[in-house]
Amino acid sequence: MLADPKTALANRLLLLWLIDDASKKGSIGITKTHKLTFLSQYEMMKQEEKGFSYNFIKWSKGPVSKELKEDVTWLNKRKLIDITRYKVKSHTPDGQNFSCTEMGLKILTDFHEMFNRNSRFVDKILVVNNNYAFYPAHELVDIVHSQPNPCNPDVTIHDTVSNALILPYYFGAAKQEFVITPEEEATLEIYLDAESYESAIEACNSARTSPLLSLDEVF
Repeated sequence: MLADPKTALANRLLLLWLIDDASKKGSIGITKTHKLTFLSQYEMMKQEEKGFSYNFIKWSKGPVSKELKEDVTWLNKRKLIDITRYKVKSHTPDGQNFSCTEMGLKILTDFHEMFNRNSRFVDKILVVNNNYAFYPAHELVDIVHSQPNPCNPDVTIHDTVSNALILPYYFGAAKQEFVITPEEEATLEIYLDAESYESAIEACNSARTSPLLSLDEVF
């Protein structure tokens, strides 16, 4: 469970930014999203910064987060990312490729000031993506597997017991947190509610195109 709605919102905004940036460097699906987010959150944790806030456990493909997977579904349902599925091999799950939608890109653009204010978090994601996003998913899994377990540095992630917690989302009082102002939060609620947003756009378009009424028509 995440601590509060603002934490969940920060996770989703940073995840949207990560997916958009990583997709410019190579294809990105669910496996790479888990690994890039894990590496980014670990860098934030080292500096006692609360940007990404996911629980990661050890799985056969390295660190994974149930909450992160749910947020990917959340972004897709709200039409902020597209998920293209493709066949890899017979008898294996379909592959996935993520990309930002027009609406997702609009949020990244319209809330540029918010991301700029929180540049310490964005910069860490950018460094991780620059270093790792171009790797194929299976190679990135091997790279992360070989690294020390953040919760138990004496063993690698590969040698960690399955389903063991590797990186917890809560690590005490953070020196810096991802800041979302009340005004931004209220505006984002409209953006992230697709029906409300579309209704608002239609109302604005109607107001621009509809002829003004005369006083006799109003009264």
